[in-house]
Amino acid sequence: MRAFHSATIVTALIGSLAAADDHLNAAIGPPNRALYRSIRARDWQNPTIIVQEDGVEVQAKGITGINGRKHVPVEALKGLLISLPVDAWPYGRVVAQIDQGYFPGPRYEELRRIALTRTRVRDVLKSLRITAKFWPA
Repeated sequence: MRAFHSATIVTALIGSLAAADDHLNAAIGPPNRALYRSIRARDWQNPTIIVQEDGVEVQAKGITGINGRKHVPVEALKGLLISLPVDAWPYGRVVAQIDQGYFPGPRYEELRRIALTRTRVRDVLKSLRITAKFWPA
């Protein structure tokens, strides 16, 4: 009987840790528009997501590499955002979202792939209760 209770407690603890790994840190509050309403792009301090054909580029405090940027497939976006430190989110749960720049000429297939990526990014952000502030490319 005692082994059963111990196994139940361990299972419950492991389950709660897995659930915690699926969400942003609770210390990251809701978006605070008063803090970012008049911020210019170059002064933005929260994560920035650039939607591309083949995934996203994320720029944020806590990402090692050139200029704190990392390219990931959309499937890895949720884990990357969850892994960012609390101080990467001074405005709360909000990101700047930008589409990859467009080039002159008919590039319908590229635009279609970017639109699909954008939809998948929206779903990831929604699952984490993150608001997207859209900026032009």
